[in-house]
Amino acid sequence: MSRDPIERPISVTLIGHQCVYEEGDKCIDEAIRDSLRQLATQARVELLTATFVQTPTATQFAGASTWVDVSRREIGDAIIDYLAMQA
Repeated sequence: MSRDPIERPISVTLIGHQCVYEEGDKCIDEAIRDSLRQLATQARVELLTATFVQTPTATQFAGASTWVDVSRREIGDAIIDYLAMQA
């Protein structure tokens, strides 16, 4: 049985309804973004980081956390923008 080669995990941070990817990561398709937003809604969180593993044939959910890496400028900026819109 042949297995797909595994690529490195992809982290996607959801801030409100905006997804932030690490630079150079492949984009996650809209259906997966929608599922991530639904997960955040069910968990009643506004910030969520999810990890996916992409192979040439599939994208698989690997896990999620409410911890977000605020040391990444694009995430910090997106959080500030999100909070400003909520005010």
